[in-house]
Amino acid sequence: MSQCKHLKTFLWETLKPFIGIDKPPFKILGIDNNLYKVKSTSVRLRTFKRSNICVRCGRVGDIICLDIDKKWRSNGKRNPHLNLYNKDPKRGPILITKDHIIPKSLGGSDKLSNMQTMCELCNGKKAAIPNIKDIHRLETKELQDKLRRVVNDHNCKMGKIKRKRKKNKKKGKK
Repeated sequence: MSQCKHLKTFLWETLKPFIGIDKPPFKILGIDNNLYKVKSTSVRLRTFKRSNICVRCGRVGDIICLDIDKKWRSNGKRNPHLNLYNKDPKRGPILITKDHIIPKSLGGSDKLSNMQTMCELCNGKKAAIPNIKDIHRLETKELQDKLRRVVNDHNCKMGKIKRKRKKNKKKGKK
C-alpha cells in the first residue's frame, strides 16, 4: 500500500526540463489548492532524468506525481516530493526507483555515478545483491574495479555458505 497521497499528476516529459543540479526548487499547485515547494536537484530525480527506463525489465516511467507523505513527520510537516511511475494497465501505477549499482551496504556511494533506474518490482528482487552485468553502467574504471571486487567477495561468501549448508545437511543425514 502506498505511503503517499497523489496531489497532482503530470507527464514525465512536462517536468523533465525543470530537473537538474542547476535548477531552483519550484512550486506546484496541488488538487487541494495548496502550493507545494519541491526540490529539483535530488540524485533520485537526476537519475530519472538520465534515464526513466528500468534497467532490468524496460518499464518506462511515463508519469510523475506530486506526492505527499500520508503520515505527519516528527517536525510537524509532511514531505511533498515528486515520484515517477510506470502506468501499467494491468497492475496500476508501478513506482520507479533509483538503485545503487554497488549496494550501499557493500560500500557503494550515493553519487549519481553509482545510480541506475529500476522499477520497484525489479529493485525488490535485486535487493542488496551486486550484479556484474551492471558494470557497463559505471562511469569510471575505479568504480568498475570496485564492483568486480564486491561481486567476487559476495560470490565467495555465498559459495562458503552453500558449502556449509551442504556439509550440515550431510551431517544431519548420518
